[in-house]
Amino acid sequence: MSIASIYLNEAVKDDLRWFIKHITNANGVLLFEGMDWDPLLETNMTIFCDACLDGVAFWIPELLLGFYAPISSSQTTIRPIFFYESLAVVSAVKWFCMTARSDESLKQNLRLTVFTDSSNTVDIFSTLRALPDYNGLLRFVVDELIAASVDIRVLHVPGEQNAVADAISRHDFDRAKQLAPGLSIEFFQPPRVTLGAPQL
Repeated sequence: MSIASIYLNEAVKDDLRWFIKHITNANGVLLFEGMDWDPLLETNMTIFCDACLDGVAFWIPELLLGFYAPISSSQTTIRPIFFYESLAVVSAVKWFCMTARSDESLKQNLRLTVFTDSSNTVDIFSTLRALPDYNGLLRFVVDELIAASVDIRVLHVPGEQNAVADAISRHDFDRAKQLAPGLSIEFFQPPRVTLGAPQL
């Protein structure tokens, strides 16, 4: 029997180093506790996300607060829309984790429900499996969730029920505010760590 070596490129090595770091530092993962909760009734917050070729957006209905980041035309020529749909979820998670960390009264594990009308985005965040270009997005989200002690569920919502996030992503703030009276919208910068060099 012959033993053949397995070639590992730098991307795979980087993923393995990231995994080893988390396993080494982990104090145990309560998988079933992390998943066994009702994302509609037992969540601390619900966020709706969307993206188009004009921008990335998410909004929090209970706060009447929306966020928008424009996408330049040069970016859309090298990234598919799926990347920006996923980036919207990453941005929402980052915002929630930063907000949760800043509130000292929130000591227990927190639960976040995120809705998107992109079924592919739901799939990668539900399975944590994606093509290499998307591993950076997943790793970033996992790092944020572990650091802030947050459990997440990413669910699909039909496009017609995601109208506010859709309007914000298209920079149609007037329509968004008609759909959600009292809505405030802020500009934001998506996490740069997720915007590595794309494969051309």
